[in-house]
Amino acid sequence: MGTLRQFYPGGNTCQGFYSFYHYIVNPRATRIFVLKGGPGVGKSTFMKKFAREFEKTGFNLELHWCSSDNDSLDALVLSDYEIALLDGTNPHIVDPRYPGAVDEIINLGECWNEALLIHSKLPIIDFTDSIARYFRMAYLRLKEAQTVWNQLHEYYLESVPKSFGYHILRQLKQELADTKAFPAGDMNSTRHLFASAITPLGVATHAASLIQDHRILALQGNPGTGMHEILQDLLQWSYQKSIPVEVYHNCFNPDLLEILVFPHHRIAVVDASGLVVNFEKTLSKVAEGRIFDFNGEIDPGRIMRFSGEIEDAKERFNTSLLAAIGFINLAKQNHDQLEQYFIPAMNFTQVDQVYHTTRERILAYVANSKESGKL
Repeated sequence: MGTLRQFYPGGNTCQGFYSFYHYIVNPRATRIFVLKGGPGVGKSTFMKKFAREFEKTGFNLELHWCSSDNDSLDALVLSDYEIALLDGTNPHIVDPRYPGAVDEIINLGECWNEALLIHSKLPIIDFTDSIARYFRMAYLRLKEAQTVWNQLHEYYLESVPKSFGYHILRQLKQELADTKAFPAGDMNSTRHLFASAITPLGVATHAASLIQDHRILALQGNPGTGMHEILQDLLQWSYQKSIPVEVYHNCFNPDLLEILVFPHHRIAVVDASGLVVNFEKTLSKVAEGRIFDFNGEIDPGRIMRFSGEIEDAKERFNTSLLAAIGFINLAKQNHDQLEQYFIPAMNFTQVDQVYHTTRERILAYVANSKESGKL
């Protein structure tokens, strides 16, 4: 069996929909198939069918999930061969960068009965507009949550001595140095994605697939304690030392970091604060690791002075986050209803023919890559 790693290439954040789609696969990959077509035409099913088949045959795969539909794929990557299939429709519109040479479009819209869709024009427009409206409402609530996060940051700001942060940073660097693995990397090839997402079913994470066989260095701390700054400092240091690193951003605020994975060192540094993503279950399965607790160094006088405000802010943060999830769920419900107008209009026999043709082409690219490797 091959390895299976799982990510989110885009997210519902306090900055609106945030995309790392350009990091799914190298733009000069072997082949990129960009799937086009409306909701319900089978783009995700198309990719999941490939995923099931290729996983059984031992390929190393990457599954890139949709943050707005827990059961849908945004992309599938055969990582050893740099072959990708991805959803190129709204909100992550993708067009070929190197048409023909690398990228090509598979338009599943060619498999639908246009007359049926024209007949359903008004409800299709209404549901599409409703989905956009619910996402706007969700992003407004996430912006509210960001305002509250800023308040929390201010309450805790400078409550932990800076010397403690410097001490933790030195220890993190030493943990990496002790592995004796310092391969030269290229910061331009650093990959940025999400390991977690704010979804219709709440906050979800696939971090376990990325860090399960790594030594985990978990940082715990409230906004303003210096924990997030240490993650940024460690990332900059890794750039300076040309240490390869995978960067996973905070699913609520992509300006913050959630996980840094150092693949050659088999080390992952994780934001385990629990304010947005609860990693307790993931970390409980980790055999080896350390916890660095910034909260334990907080000036108790500061917390005593703002205790009421802090509790109120945390409650308001959770209220705004849950409200946003509610609107994302309503968008998903409307999307499901929208799909019902497309599904009957699809010729899925024709879609299956496209699948088999694409499958043969992918296997040919794999065979050519293996042959080139022998040469």
